[in-house]
Formats: sequence, structure tokens, C-alpha cells
Amino acid sequence: MDVSGDYHSTVSELAASIGIVSDNDAIVRGIHTDVSVVMQGDIWASLRPTEAQCALAKEQGVVAILCRDVPAVEGVDFLQTNHLEQSLGVLLNVLYAEPSSHMNIMAVTGTNGKTTVAYLCASAMSYLQRSATMIGTLGYGPLGQIRPQRHTTPPVGELHQKLALARDRGADFIAMEASSHGLDQGRLAGVMIDVAVFTNLTHEHLDYHKTINDYLAAKQKLFMMQSVGVAVINYDDPSGEILAARINKPLWACGLNAVPRGPQRWSYCTVHDQTLNGMRLKITTHEASVSIDTPLIGRFNAENLMLSHAALCVSGIDPLLAASALGSVSSIPGRMQRIQFSELLCEVIIDYSHTPAALEGVLQTLDEVKQGRLWLVFGCGGDRDRKKRPMMGSIAERYADEVIITEDNSRSEQFEDIAQEILSGAKCPAYCHTIKSRQKAIGYAIRQAQAGDIVLIAGKGHETYQDNGETLKSYSDILAVESILEAN
Repeated sequence: MDVSGDYHSTVSELAASIGIVSDNDAIVRGIHTDVSVVMQGDIWASLRPTEAQCALAKEQGVVAILCRDVPAVEGVDFLQTNHLEQSLGVLLNVLYAEPSSHMNIMAVTGTNGKTTVAYLCASAMSYLQRSATMIGTLGYGPLGQIRPQRHTTPPVGELHQKLALARDRGADFIAMEASSHGLDQGRLAGVMIDVAVFTNLTHEHLDYHKTINDYLAAKQKLFMMQSVGVAVINYDDPSGEILAARINKPLWACGLNAVPRGPQRWSYCTVHDQTLNGMRLKITTHEASVSIDTPLIGRFNAENLMLSHAALCVSGIDPLLAASALGSVSSIPGRMQRIQFSELLCEVIIDYSHTPAALEGVLQTLDEVKQGRLWLVFGCGGDRDRKKRPMMGSIAERYADEVIITEDNSRSEQFEDIAQEILSGAKCPAYCHTIKSRQKAIGYAIRQAQAGDIVLIAGKGHETYQDNGETLKSYSDILAVESILEAN
């Protein structure tokens, strides 16, 4: 990655920052946790490195290995620490001249809504003439210049490097997503987070975390970070109140169901005049009352806007200015994104919803505003949490008038097996269509839909690829709709 600052230190200087004495004056160019990406001049960090991994790291030119368990390998300088995650964070922070301490950093965690809240806050700050950068599912960079990245929350070395690049380019506000995987794996180590936001906790990633309690514990790590000054928490979610009781942090509580009780800082939001074209929100806080006219729709987006408004206020933005800035955001890529071509008779909406709660929230909203029939085209990813598949099949049947099950990212699984698991949750699976080709499934829905109908294409959102386990094929739901219309 191109980093404008010439960041380098010596092994001995970095070692001293974590209390290790070293006479190694080799220049350090970078620090990584993935041995496959280390290069000449890097430090590689691993809890328990194997002899084979150390040999590979040595061959690739590492100048030192940071680890807890030191293997019997000669010719490598080991920096031994019993607190690998903390030590790694300190080393990276020192190497890149403390980038996160020079910017206002907001981190968002939760099952659903992370991308939307981060995008809303970055967009609002840009609207207010602040230099904002986003790091998350959509990618990395200033809005309008976002580049794709592999992970929602990048590996810790890559994250510090990207923060340094943002700082050197003049950014003063970072809106980032903190995934449960990233938190569990220590990818935020050494990053100074100012504001932490919790959206919700629903069924997802239990193939990784095993239990919902483990999943919540991973999310909780964000709010236990020492640098966090204020926690903005969705009190409508039961896990939100549990989280608030566990952490010793100043709170800003947010609710749509009722005015949050207890915390001194709070927001209460009500929804008015919702149509397919937008809605009006009234947000009352402990210190002000504001309105937001937004083209976004749905209770979940009302929550996202309320949390974003609180996060902006915590970051020093006047409540009225924050409301005005949030109202300026017209859409979020791949999130309830309306596809408007003159050739379309029906409404077509693309959404990233790939969890049971997210899919239900979108379908429920569209069911409330539809004038005709509601069509759903969706699938489930392979090699991921299988327990959610029948749940999503049940939700699809409950809300959609027409259901078409199709490919998502099947990866190493067979599409037919995934489809059967989705159908197992439906009471009348015979009423669901199964069309393997995603483009053909979308084409079928668009051609069959009538004026006034809504076609929801769910699961992939902004993604520009399809993963069949062997290759990543270039694919976009938006481009699929466009090519279908061109062929008619």
C-alpha cells in the first residue's frame, strides 16, 4: 500500500516501547500478523509460531518475530511477550507515529447496521466540510474514493497503516466498522477509539462464535477499550442493555420503543409519514428536539439515523447541524438501494440483508409501503452459519408474495443443498421458485412483476463478485438488472 509518510524505526527502538531490551538496529518497514504477506524489513507477530513458519518468515526477510511462545529456531531475533495483542498494538502505534491519536475515530459494532451508521456519519461529516474517511464493508477511503478491501475490519497491521495514510492525507474523522471477528482477533489493538456505537445483536456468525454469549462477548471488547470516551447504545435491543450494564463507560442511550431510562444522555425517535420515497423522523434528546427528512425508509434505518445522530453529537456536532447533515444522505450503496431505469415497470430494490433479522426488517418495511405484490430474490452463502438458512426461508415465505431462491456465494457447497436447507423452513416450499442462476432469477422476477410491484434482490448488495469456491467471478446485482433490461 502507498503510504505517504516514510515510516520506519529500528527493532531496538520498537522493542524498548514494550519493555524489551534489544541490540538489533535493523530498520523496520512494517508489522504483520499474516506470515504470507511479510516482506524484507518487516516484523512478523504470532502467538505460537511454528518452526516451519519461522523459516518462511526468515526466508522472506523479517527482521524480528514478536511472539509469546519462542520455538527452537536459530538465526531469528525473537521479541518474547506474554501479552501479544497489547504489545502488537503498541509497536504499530509507535511505528506509524500514533495516527489514531491525531483523528476523531468512531467505531460501530453490531450484527446489522454497521455499514449504514458508518456511512451516514462519514457522509454527514463530509457535508459539514470535515475530512472524513470510512473503513468497513464498502472499503476504505474518503467517500467517493472508497477502494475495496478484503476484510470489514482489516488485520491490525493493515489497519494502522491505513489510519496513517488517512492522517497524512488530512483526514480528521474516521468512521469504521468493528466486526466481531476483528474484535475477537485483536485487529483494533493499539487504535485509539473515541466513540463506540452498538447497533444490535441477532443470529449471525455462530459458526465462528458457537454461542450467542460468545458473540456478545466479542462485541463487548470494543467498549472495554480504554480510549473509548462514550458508548452510544441501542437500548431497544436486549443485548444493548446487557452491554450497558457490563461496561464502565459514559453512555448515550437510544430508543424507538420508549425514552431510555437511566443514562443522563439519551435519544428517543419516532417515525412519521413513511412511504417508498422516504420518511420523517423526530428525534428528541436530553438537550434538543430535531427533525430529519430522509429518503431512507424502515424502522431499522430510523435506528441507524438515531444512532448516527447521537454519535455525531458526541463528536461535537450541534444537534441541528447533525440532523441537517444526515438528511442530506440520499442512499447507502447496496442498502435498500432503489434501481431506477425508465424501462422498469416495477420498483427494484437491492439490499445486502443476509441475516434473518436484516431480511425480516427489509421485507416488513416493503410490505408496509407496497401497492402491489412483493417479490423476493435471495440465497444464502456457503461455508457459513447453516442454522440461519431455514429461519430465512420461513421469513421469506411469511412476508413475500413471491419467493425465488437463487445463488449467493455458494463457495465449496452445492447450491442445491443450500436451497433445500432454506426451503426446510417454509411451510409450503412448493410455492417457492428455485432458479440457480442469479441473473436468470432476477430476470424472471422483473419480467413477471407488474406495475406497482416491488422486487427485492437481497443478500449481495454492493458486492461485485460471486464466489463459487474455486474462483471469484465478476458479478453485480445492479449490472445484472441493467443487462436484463438491455436484452428485452
